[in-house]
Amino acid sequence: MNSMNLEIVALVVEFCGWVLVCCTLPIDYWKSSSLDGNIITTAVLWSNLWKSCFTDSTGVTNCKDLSSILGQESHLQACRGLMICCVTLGFFGAIFALFGMRCTRTGGTDTTKAKIACVAGGCYIVGGFCSLSAYSLYANRITAIYFDPTYADQKYELGSPLFIGWSGSVLCIVGGSMFCLINGKDSKPKRNIYSYTGGSSYMTPNRKTQRSMQEYRSQSKDPKTQRNMREYGSQSKDPKTQRNMREYGSQSKDFDRNAYVALQTALKMNQNACEIAALFLCIAGWVLTTSTLPIEAWQVSTVNGIVIVTGDFYSNLWKMCVHASTGISDCKNFESLLALPVQIQVCRAFLITSVMLCFLGVILALVGMKCTKIGGSDITKAKFAFTAGIHFIVSGLLSMSCFSLYANRITSEFYDPKFYQTKFELGTGLFIGWAGSVLCIAGGILYCIATSKVAFQKKRKGYINKGTPITNEIVMPTTQSKPKQFDRAAYI
Repeated sequence: MNSMNLEIVALVVEFCGWVLVCCTLPIDYWKSSSLDGNIITTAVLWSNLWKSCFTDSTGVTNCKDLSSILGQESHLQACRGLMICCVTLGFFGAIFALFGMRCTRTGGTDTTKAKIACVAGGCYIVGGFCSLSAYSLYANRITAIYFDPTYADQKYELGSPLFIGWSGSVLCIVGGSMFCLINGKDSKPKRNIYSYTGGSSYMTPNRKTQRSMQEYRSQSKDPKTQRNMREYGSQSKDPKTQRNMREYGSQSKDFDRNAYVALQTALKMNQNACEIAALFLCIAGWVLTTSTLPIEAWQVSTVNGIVIVTGDFYSNLWKMCVHASTGISDCKNFESLLALPVQIQVCRAFLITSVMLCFLGVILALVGMKCTKIGGSDITKAKFAFTAGIHFIVSGLLSMSCFSLYANRITSEFYDPKFYQTKFELGTGLFIGWAGSVLCIAGGILYCIATSKVAFQKKRKGYINKGTPITNEIVMPTTQSKPKQFDRAAYI
């Protein structure tokens, strides 16, 4: 396996590890404990970095946010800081990796790209150790309390997010180490080695060379030679000769390959810029759309007391909660799938399909971009990029339909005078989702516009003078030469 394929494997490994670490941040049950009754479990206590909750046997969850920073325990503050550092380093490491990989055309020379790739590997290694330290510190606190015989309060056990986080941390460290090992040798500057071939290139002047030089000087002073030079100068002033020279100048402008290549290079650079801008738009839209999945405030409603707000009702696609003014939240998950309203089921399907299409679109976009060296010919890469744009457009339309359908249900109930239950208003999750959908659609359209000409152009076949067919090459415009007025041998 060559270095390019190893870099791709390393990127996949460390990116998967970073995603696993990011997934553990909102996951509950970092530590859990159960209160057993005579027959069944009556309650489950669980906690993570942000809140502590209590779930009873009826499925109702009471949570209290750990909102105070300075009032929390030192190990909890350290875990939060280490986890945020890991997520940030992984984000920058992904950007550096895309610029430093051999399969991309950005980043400069091979030595510069290798240095950038080593920086990316270092970011993932440091991030992996940060997250590994956070999970280990949190687990050490749980085990120390559990095996302490003098601790009389509630004891907890290790939750599943800790094991997921440990796996992600190991993957980050392994992927970063692979990046550094692959590009470590190439990051060193190459030394210029000059070979000495001896004095063979020096030729001493001999009598034969001197005699030839003297004969050349004597010939240049010969009257016949001088007369031929004057005749050539008079021919150059002839009108016919000057007209031929002007035709040659006009043809040389038409056939100026340097200007043509420069124009094609500028067009490719513009296409690269459009593709990079479209990719950033689509990724930003994908992140915004995905972030709405765990957001709770899709619809909100408040219960006002005499002086202050006594409670907030909010819900999303997965649960409904009430947040009291004391800081305690009571939530109940939507466990039954078939008993849910039709609009909730449709919104779930649309949003999950949108996220999956965006993920596939990102992979196709990375393969089809002009700044990468994978994907085949320019036409094949353009087809990949065009397909990625279609994925992003369909994904944006699906997510837009999801949020609009959910908002339509809220507004129809709010303005219905015969609806006597609690009326809700539009929450922040919907507005974030609409923004992400618009970015996905805009990025997909920009992708399709930038790659449609190349993706659907027909293969032209040109022929040179010898009859050899040329396929998939630039066919330069040709003009018929005039053999009577313009000598081809002189033109060549």
